Amino acid sequence: MKTKLNLIAVLVASTFSFTSAFAVDQNLVTTTQNGVGNRLVVEQTSSTLAKAEVHQGGDLNDAKVLQVNSNGVSSDIRQYGTANKAIVEQRDSTPLTTIVLQEGSAHNVTLFQENLHINSQARIHQRTSSNTATVTQKNGNVAAAVYQNGTSNVAHTVQEGMHNSYAGVFQTGDNNFGSVKQIGGNAGGSITQEGNFNTGKIEQFDVASSFSRILQTGNGNFAEGRQESGTALNVDVTQNGNNNLVRYNQAGNGSLANIHQGGFDQISLSVQVGGFNELNLTQGGHGNKSTTLQDSTANDRALQNFIQVNQAGNANQATVYQVGSGNQAQVTQN
Repeated sequence: MKTKLNLIAVLVASTFSFTSAFAVDQNLVTTTQNGVGNRLVVEQTSSTLAKAEVHQGGDLNDAKVLQVNSNGVSSDIRQYGTANKAIVEQRDSTPLTTIVLQEGSAHNVTLFQENLHINSQARIHQRTSSNTATVTQKNGNVAAAVYQNGTSNVAHTVQEGMHNSYAGVFQTGDNNFGSVKQIGGNAGGSITQEGNFNTGKIEQFDVASSFSRILQTGNGNFAEGRQESGTALNVDVTQNGNNNLVRYNQAGNGSLANIHQGGFDQISLSVQVGGFNELNLTQGGHGNKSTTLQDSTANDRALQNFIQVNQAGNANQATVYQVGSGNQAQVTQN
């Protein structure tokens, strides 16, 4: 009987969506489902206001929302337990907002936002179990935040636009991963991970005046990086314990990288290209290593760069390579 009621909810929600849009050029859908089969499909097109609110209580969940060619577009999906899943596509509209809350079990979210001009926001909360979440946003002034709690984790965000983007991935425990990719200036990428297999990764392209930040605490660690084709780039990587690594790569002038590592098998490796760049690195005890490089082309020597490496206890190593004039390097090993 509950399954039949859920199927009826699908039909009613869809019908309401279309008739409301036809009558007053506004599309408002609010649907509540409780238990067993769950599923919902909402399609909203060509509206001055397109709003979808979906509440599913438990069991096999699902929820698909398509919103196209409208103004004032928003979707709010709440799923509380079992198989979960949510797919949202918002395009050819502005502004765009999506919130997805999932509590437990198999999780999964796929979100695509493409605004006409500016302003897209996405927030995803997943708690314990199989997690995942992919957010793709296009055009300027976009923001995405993905919060995951435990088990298989993953996340991912991609932002492509003219300027002003922020993406944050916050993970707590189990298999972790992360990843943020941004194209366009004034970009900010942030990854916070706490325990288990960790990884990180942030890539940014054509990103003058942008920053990336990766914080990791324990277990597998790793953390990648890369910022390219821009000036005034900023990187901050903190790792605390276990297998560590970090790699980074900045291109342009006036960039800053701060890298701190804690205990166990550190290694760092970094590259900065251009002039007036600065790298500050600290490593704790155990494996150590560091290989930094600041360079430029043969005709455009890297000038006024600065590298500081601090290593404490155990297998130490440090290689510093600078090309040009007015550069400085400080290396301390214990």
